[in-house]
Amino acid sequence: MGRHNLHVLLHTQVTRLVWDENRAVGVEYVQWDNPRLNGPLTPAPKSSCLRAPSTPAHSHLLGRRTRDVLKKFNIPEVSSLGGVGGNLQDHLNLPLYVQLQKPVALNPAKLRTISNLWDYFIHGKGDLGRAAIEGVGVMPVAHSQPEVGVILFNMGAVDSHLYSGISNMKLDYFHSTFPHMDNQSSEGFIFLATCLHPKSRGRIRLVSDDPRHPPSIDPNYLHHPYDLACMRDAFKWVMRLTRTRAMQELGASVHLPRYDECVRKSGRGGEGGGEDTRALYNEYVSCLVRVGAITGYHPLGTARMGRASDPETVVDPELRVLGTKRLRVADASVMPTHISGTPNSAILVIAEKAADMIKETWNDEKSLAQEKICSSSPDCEEKLLAKLSNAAGFSVTAAPSLTTVVTTTLLVFTTRTLAAS
Repeated sequence: MGRHNLHVLLHTQVTRLVWDENRAVGVEYVQWDNPRLNGPLTPAPKSSCLRAPSTPAHSHLLGRRTRDVLKKFNIPEVSSLGGVGGNLQDHLNLPLYVQLQKPVALNPAKLRTISNLWDYFIHGKGDLGRAAIEGVGVMPVAHSQPEVGVILFNMGAVDSHLYSGISNMKLDYFHSTFPHMDNQSSEGFIFLATCLHPKSRGRIRLVSDDPRHPPSIDPNYLHHPYDLACMRDAFKWVMRLTRTRAMQELGASVHLPRYDECVRKSGRGGEGGGEDTRALYNEYVSCLVRVGAITGYHPLGTARMGRASDPETVVDPELRVLGTKRLRVADASVMPTHISGTPNSAILVIAEKAADMIKETWNDEKSLAQEKICSSSPDCEEKLLAKLSNAAGFSVTAAPSLTTVVTTTLLVFTTRTLAAS
């Protein structure tokens, strides 16, 4: 990056935070592609930006889960916070393939043409310059707050093996959900129907004292009855959207998967008809959700922000982990509940705010130390740096720029709350 005061380690996993009582003073890490660099890393005089793959997993290792878990894995307790790893929330998506009669969708056959390649690489235009996510919609069901949402993924055909892996679907279920994927010229798109504010809560648990061992992740999807009803509402909204005049002009028709588990429940009467028909239809839709829904890859909440009096709170409004010093969490895990949409932008705002708060903390402490030392001292700067070095626990030297400083507060940036990003 060309910055002398910022050191970024790639392909690196933090394995342990180093403590001086309840004060974070450094980390230990492993670097996957260079074992020689494995070892301790402590905050340097210049800025250190650390990326940890799993807030909940490291929180366990810090001793911030139940005492029984800590005893089981011989982990010393730093701060007892029962909320770490709990409150896990994720958007569950029900994929529905919509077939089209008009040639308006993106597909591999169109994207690979010479004219498309020419338009994109020479003029920056054409189908390759379009976003695959062509539309996002939200709608309230019974209240003013948006409750269901849809994402329009504009691809008529995709690589079955690649996308079945991404969606974590078995290949036969994938083909049942997305027909004609082997036809690279298929015209269609995918609706992803979701419940924006699920009430089910999952948990991440430590299963080993080895930080490289993945934790146990239980998303607990559809545990709360509201979530299944909400997903049915999202499905029905998609069905209504495909019956609009605009969609019908494109010849839109929804492909309903023929999962073996749901075939016996496939009431074809739809939302209309008698009470028995509607009940059978709802049962069929519920089965589609249970069998075919996939993660939206929006996990959050496992290190929630809140009041200090709340036993489930992990971080305060300035992202500082309760009961510790010089440790903050800046990722989606601090969000107490889901937002009405994708959390990407909110996570960026959290990171920007975290940087501002860290700089403010640094400047406040520096100013306070300077005020005490420099009131009547000719060698003010030397004494100030000595004072800061003593307070920080490591050497502090003068630097031309301290734009992103993590010397008084150890910041752990996390892009995955499960291991999530």
